[in-house]
Amino acid sequence: MAQLIVNALVIAFLAAWFLATLLKATPISTRWLRSHFVNRFIPRWNFFAPRPGMQDFRLLYREVLIDNIVGPWHEIPMATHGPWAWIWNPDKRLKKCLIDLTVTLVAEMVADITMHQPNRVKLSIPYLLILYYVVSLSKSPFAAAMQFSVVRNSRANEEPVSVFVSGVHDLQ
Repeated sequence: MAQLIVNALVIAFLAAWFLATLLKATPISTRWLRSHFVNRFIPRWNFFAPRPGMQDFRLLYREVLIDNIVGPWHEIPMATHGPWAWIWNPDKRLKKCLIDLTVTLVAEMVADITMHQPNRVKLSIPYLLILYYVVSLSKSPFAAAMQFSVVRNSRANEEPVSVFVSGVHDLQ
């Protein structure tokens, strides 16, 4: 009998929590639920962002050879493709990190421009981490320097726009 009461209490608690979660997800959630201490324990599930993403960023790099010949731009793949990517995707965290660093770099660049300090971004952590990763991609034994760029693709306008181009950094 005691087990039946405990089961009923657990089911009632979980049902109330589920109902409160549903109420919190709707725009007409009650004032009590928003302002009460219980609000901290109720998850918020946002399936759609208030403003959906309308642009993608691409990360490109190129090598400058010993004789000052500038190589072509190469894209660093940041998207995961393939039928088995949902099962086996060992580079998922690296790609997510690159996406986050790129978005943060662009945001810091915009903030630095508005503060009239355009060169401060070169000392930021996202810039230095992206530079470290790009330098590790050097394939040519004749490469003397590396450079990277961030390009924005807008879903409304298919023409890519260069948002940021780093300086040329020596490899030695």
